[in-house]
Amino acid sequence: MTFHILRHTHGSHLAMRGVPMAMIAKQLGHADTRMTEKHYAHLAPNYVADTIRANLPTLGVARPTAEILLPTPEEREQKLRKLPTFEPHDLLELMGPTKKIRPN
Repeated sequence: MTFHILRHTHGSHLAMRGVPMAMIAKQLGHADTRMTEKHYAHLAPNYVADTIRANLPTLGVARPTAEILLPTPEEREQKLRKLPTFEPHDLLELMGPTKKIRPN
């Protein structure tokens, strides 16, 4: 197991636990969240839906959709407790075979 695989596993676990992309980017040493979102956003629970809902206009009709649809902190914590846990070898199986690069 390489350092890169352990680092990716760490980032994956953070994303699956709902840690904000900015915090994951900081942990992994990324300059901004673009690389983090590219590789980890799909693992975050409701990341895309939450982002869209949080930025929807109200059109003066009702409360913002985000206030209605986003879970409370308590509900989010309950969901996080129910998430499956993965061991590094589980993630390696999901990733499939990896190519090792040998120095010249």
